[in-house]
Amino acid sequence: MFIYGGKSNGYHADLYRFNFNKERWSAVPYMNKPPLARYGHSLCHVNGNLYIFGGYDQHGFCCDELYKFSLETSLWERIKFSPLPQSTDPQQLARFHHTACAYGNKLIIFGGKGPETPRGDLCEFDIGMCQWFMATLPIS
Repeated sequence: MFIYGGKSNGYHADLYRFNFNKERWSAVPYMNKPPLARYGHSLCHVNGNLYIFGGYDQHGFCCDELYKFSLETSLWERIKFSPLPQSTDPQQLARFHHTACAYGNKLIIFGGKGPETPRGDLCEFDIGMCQWFMATLPIS
């Protein structure tokens, strides 16, 4: 199990792994600059990589950034993607306290809190295509 960052006595930009057999946490070293310290983001494991999405960063901004951490090379990479073609809102993806999971070669994101309002949408990021897709769901 992996965790990244969080907020407790300040914002954090550290990566830890929990070994269930040894019941012990250990810091995961990395070779380059990590994403800004943040909390309320999500982290998913896909094909030997960790993906961090969104969150609320140390400067007080709601994020729409996606980062990949390679467990093989210990390198961080910010994933560049095109804006959603069906959206006129440049902050449509920005959110924190959302739910995320990996399914095959995709990241699935639901809900959360945007810069202004709660989100009730379902987002899918296709890692191979490097493209977001969205389906809007009503908030009840």
